Amino acid sequence: MLLLGLCLKLPPFNFQQVRDLAQRYELNWQGNEVEQLMSLVGGHPYLVNIALYYLSHEVIDFERLLSDAPKPTGIYRQHLQSYLILLQQEPQLISAMYNLVNSSEPIRLDVLVAYKLESLGLIELDRFFA
Repeated sequence: MLLLGLCLKLPPFNFQQVRDLAQRYELNWQGNEVEQLMSLVGGHPYLVNIALYYLSHEVIDFERLLSDAPKPTGIYRQHLQSYLILLQQEPQLISAMYNLVNSSEPIRLDVLVAYKLESLGLIELDRFFA
């Protein structure tokens, strides 16, 4: 397989960037829609784009987007299913994610596991070695 191009990792969008993008999608947001969307997806560029696309094409209304997003029938189902498939292929990643999600304290991860989870966009590393 030959891959060409430059792989870019976009940082999360901030409030102003999401608001500007919503305007470009011609969404007439008056209230706290930007805050609610950011609360849901944390400014994740791909997830913000999916939401704005669906809303601008009137496939779904905002209230339904918010209520259905975490469900298996929501607009992010394919995105979440792809992560599930990737995690199921590597049991050590599932175990690490389980430990991370269920821990109230920072935990140490194997370097390779941490790299893979960060590469997938599932975690952000604050301190690699502590």
